Amino acid sequence: MKYAFPKNVNNIIEIGIKKQAEKLAIYYKDNGVGLPNDFNLDNLDSLGLNLVQILVIQIHGKLKITSKNGALFSFDVKMV
Repeated sequence: MKYAFPKNVNNIIEIGIKKQAEKLAIYYKDNGVGLPNDFNLDNLDSLGLNLVQILVIQIHGKLKITSKNGALFSFDVKMV
């Protein structure tokens, strides 16, 4: 989010939780500049994204990242 919007024009951030069967789908989406072409989730320099990935692993989720018309970060959590 820190680097998503170099210019403050029509910035949109969407954060949501959706119930899907016995899971919760949690996501962050923005319409910013997206991620670099060489973005690699397994080789991150970003403390923030490393923390997100570690927390998702701790709750037995898998972080999914898409970069098209901005960035989309999502993961599922089993409901207990």
